[in-house]
Amino acid sequence: MPTWLTRIALNLLRDHTRTGRFRFWRRASATSVDAHEIAPFLPSTDSPLESRLIASEQMAEIWKTVDDLSPRQRSVFLLRFVDEMELTEIAAATGIPLSTVKSHLYRALAAVRARHAKSNLESL
Repeated sequence: MPTWLTRIALNLLRDHTRTGRFRFWRRASATSVDAHEIAPFLPSTDSPLESRLIASEQMAEIWKTVDDLSPRQRSVFLLRFVDEMELTEIAAATGIPLSTVKSHLYRALAAVRARHAKSNLESL
């Protein structure tokens, strides 16, 4: 009897591990983007040095803004846009109510957009 029970437990563990291992790949394939569709938006080594420099400066400015956000806003922003989690997943992972997650994300986006717009006006 104990060997039979052990075998069932091992099979359940293997099934769970296998499912968890492939969950990432299933999600990645479901949300994958064709490189040909986004090619016009990706920086190219053929693009002028000035364009690449401007793009890297803009990204640095955005990351500086993210660093200046409150800890909760920064966490929600990073979970949403770096880890690509859904809002309900963020709420579950952080223990923050969904409405609060939404308001933190809204404020974080507003701060990033405001600072990015300001830096674009200053560069003109």
